[in-house]
Amino acid sequence: GNTFDNINNNYPVLRLKFEDSIDGIVFENNTFSNFNTNNDFGGIGLEIDHENSEVQFNISFNNCYFIHNANTNNQQNGGALSFGPKQNDGNLCLYLFECFFESNQKEGKGSSLFLNIQHEICIESCQFIEKQESEGTIYIEPDCGNDPQQSTIYINDCLFKHNRGGKLSTIYIAPSKSKTVMIS
Repeated sequence: GNTFDNINNNYPVLRLKFEDSIDGIVFENNTFSNFNTNNDFGGIGLEIDHENSEVQFNISFNNCYFIHNANTNNQQNGGALSFGPKQNDGNLCLYLFECFFESNQKEGKGSSLFLNIQHEICIESCQFIEKQESEGTIYIEPDCGNDPQQSTIYINDCLFKHNRGGKLSTIYIAPSKSKTVMIS
């Protein structure tokens, strides 16, 4: 896999715009460490879109590491990863499998993850070792946009260690009209 280390900038670290038949991207065995960003996308700064935002897009992170990342933009959320309306109008599914999050920072919502997308969220066999006081290690606003979609949020088989909630708990999921939550 790739290693992205010691990146300090005010712009997205990756800008990806997909066409026609491409409906997803997989990040496999990548390490994102020591980021200090101040970008409009939150987290480490991923601008991922499809040329037609009506096409549902799948984003997967498998066996990836997010260590010592911070986003200082007060208007954005998520210390390591942030996905919301600025990526494909929120028309996304997100899958995290066997990922490792350690010492990520965000004063606002989600020291590791901030998610505000329309479709399925699956977080499985991940580890969250955070010492930052924030509004949740994982912060999810389930209803994205004016037409919330029915879908499920899965958080399974994860380890949460040394998490210190500030105003909110380790996992915070805002009230929703259209999501089912399964934590096991």
